[in-house]
Amino acid sequence: MKVTNNPMAQAGLNSQTTKVAGDKAAAVSAVKNSGETSASVKAFAEKADNFFDINNKLSSASDVDMEKVNQVRELIAQGNLSLDLDVLSDAILEMHRR
Repeated sequence: MKVTNNPMAQAGLNSQTTKVAGDKAAAVSAVKNSGETSASVKAFAEKADNFFDINNKLSSASDVDMEKVNQVRELIAQGNLSLDLDVLSDAILEMHRR
């Protein structure tokens, strides 16, 4: 079973229409010119709007939670960071097993 987060594929559009990725106007144009039904075009347009909105939000978001980083820095600076070395070592081993 193939799992996809591709909104074009989720809308049931063919592989020709799913090749367009970066430009929403070009993607909508490709769908309109593909011979798909108007219901497919509408479903695609809704999914494309959602996809591009989410993509824009994620591209501007940081991968690092700076609030947590600053909390840990503060704890280290104060000498108050306590670690359970058994839990930490188990987590590191588990991460490398994946």
